[in-house]
Amino acid sequence: MSYKKLIGKKLRSKRDSLNLTKENIVDLTGVSKSSISKVENGTAKDIDFYVKYAKAVDYALSELMDVSLNSVTIYKLKADLKQKVNLTAKVRKLVVSKYFADYRTVAEIKEKMQSDKLIDVSVTSGAISNVLNNLRKEGIVVSISNGRKNLYKRK
Repeated sequence: MSYKKLIGKKLRSKRDSLNLTKENIVDLTGVSKSSISKVENGTAKDIDFYVKYAKAVDYALSELMDVSLNSVTIYKLKADLKQKVNLTAKVRKLVVSKYFADYRTVAEIKEKMQSDKLIDVSVTSGAISNVLNNLRKEGIVVSISNGRKNLYKRK
């Protein structure tokens, strides 16, 4: 049984034990009758409905949520996105090192990362530049322009 159905069943039991009608729950929560039915059936999408219902029947959330949840990966991270996340983490690690105490070009940074075996030759300067630009927007690095090249250093 899904966790929502289990929670809905618990709420319905509590309502019945208190001799309350769905209309009473509607009055107590301000949630529509159809949404109350969805909560009891475990098909309501909005978690707030479950919470309001639980409060209305004085059901402790810790007790109500005592259900077993199986961890399931819904969406797998695409390989290219995973690579970008890894690149960002590797650049961040380099930023906190002494290497970023001075201004560096993207080419220098790429060369350093390759020599340290942090990246392979397939990683483009553009990808590194994008990461550095995002870090600049976050206030982690600062940049200056030198002609057509940007130079970056730790803030």
